[in-house]
Amino acid sequence: MLDNLMRWALSALGAASQFTLKSIPSTASCPAQYSLNTRWPNQTAVQQELGAHLSKNASIYFPDDPQFAESTMRWSAAASPDFKIVVVPGTEHDVAETVKFANKHNIPFLAVNRGHGTASSLSNVKHGINIYVRALDSIEIAEDGNSAFLGGGTRAEEVIQHLSAHGKVTSTGGCACVGMMGAGLGGGFSRYQGFFGLIVDNIISMRVVIANGSLITVSASSHPDLYWGMRGAGHNFGIVTSFEHRIYEQPVVEWFVQTMIFSGDVLEEFFERMNELGANGEQPREMVTYALFAMVPELSATEPMIIATFEYAGPPSSASPYLHPFTLLHPLLTTSRTVPYPLVASATLSGLSDFACQPGLSWHLFPVGLQIYNSSANRLVYELFREMVRAEPVFNRSIVQFEGYAMQGVRTVESESTAYAHRGDNLLVCVPPPFLPNLPPFVARTESKGPSAADSRLSTSSFDPIHPPSTALDELALGFGRRARALIHSGAAPGYPLNTYVNYVSSADETPEMMYGYEAWRLERLKGLKGVWDEGGRVGWYGGF
Repeated sequence: MLDNLMRWALSALGAASQFTLKSIPSTASCPAQYSLNTRWPNQTAVQQELGAHLSKNASIYFPDDPQFAESTMRWSAAASPDFKIVVVPGTEHDVAETVKFANKHNIPFLAVNRGHGTASSLSNVKHGINIYVRALDSIEIAEDGNSAFLGGGTRAEEVIQHLSAHGKVTSTGGCACVGMMGAGLGGGFSRYQGFFGLIVDNIISMRVVIANGSLITVSASSHPDLYWGMRGAGHNFGIVTSFEHRIYEQPVVEWFVQTMIFSGDVLEEFFERMNELGANGEQPREMVTYALFAMVPELSATEPMIIATFEYAGPPSSASPYLHPFTLLHPLLTTSRTVPYPLVASATLSGLSDFACQPGLSWHLFPVGLQIYNSSANRLVYELFREMVRAEPVFNRSIVQFEGYAMQGVRTVESESTAYAHRGDNLLVCVPPPFLPNLPPFVARTESKGPSAADSRLSTSSFDPIHPPSTALDELALGFGRRARALIHSGAAPGYPLNTYVNYVSSADETPEMMYGYEAWRLERLKGLKGVWDEGGRVGWYGGF
């Protein structure tokens, strides 16, 4: 029973750790005009007019091609663009030619890699072109060993494994399946951000196809204003075909991972200890924490559990002092293991083959940025979660997620230097209500059982309703998510703004200020850049302003 139960717990945690929050601004600048009056050529004309300008390594898929369904599958079915064709570029020039073709025929286009974006505005893409950049997956370490040249279609696991083989690391997304650039354009939380900052903080330069189909280099010395905007609001300005990224010597070879399951009775004490561990953004830089509210039927059919996973860059002996306060809360179950860094995602069931990376369900994510956890507010969210599951058993595999990352590396970067605006948030709380039907048994992959020690923290909370595609269930999930996010934010310090992480937008509720900052100069600068680089609104289906 223990093995099955721990796999259940870790799988729920892995499902949550991929993207914790998602909500999108109602004022988003979605170029919906391009979904109307589209002049679509027939298939033969597409092959002749577009295909003739593509490289020999490029492909075009139509709906009757077997590859079409696979390349248009979304991680969340709640945010599903409508595509007429898929173009798989073999080179950056293929991307540029496809954009020019789309512009000529007034056809909307969207660049897609892993398909993890949950913004509801993505559904505004009608009869469009999916520019599927997955094949642009090259990885080359620079001669000086201080940076790597990465294709726009690379994903986290590929980069982690390639760099590890050379004794190197960099900031990547937490789940193995997350694309580097999809996460990076909006910030990019990382296990290594306590050392090296966010993904966006390590981008040296980018090759970008802008709205008119031109291909440019964007860096601190080439189009520096756009370089500022791309790092935090990059979904609004172009398609990144490749980029140069800083890399570093690997600080440690192995990570210690420990998962504990607690009853809801210790909720207040649990979050007090989480605050002590990561108060004021001073969580040890070696630490990452993920905590969930989730149903664990083997332990209780009626009461949600608290599932906490602690990841530590170093040996168990170094992690133990940080985890000891949590062991004093008498977890119902504990499991731990030590793994090389490339296996941390799989150790927490967020690897490529794990549930967290599987597409096709409906995820609704409600992000909130905080400075500390409020135990009273979290108790109310816990009770709301219990109420939701009791009222609608279809949501019995839903989660509320709290992510904690170290902030030292993030704070070394001046807030004004990038479009990412929320460096003052110590915590990120995501509220995604999910329904996970007919899951296979969970079997924990552990090396040892029983109390031990490991933890780390900057926090994210999320109420994540997940369910099979269904409009009726979507509405229920959105209702619960909005209530939960309001409760979480009610626990913030008086006057603290409602900040949301743009990479987690999904509900159409977020304003541009919530995503990109309340300082007037930020949105003024972003809108000015938009007028220069995409006056016609050709790019902007995700997190618009």
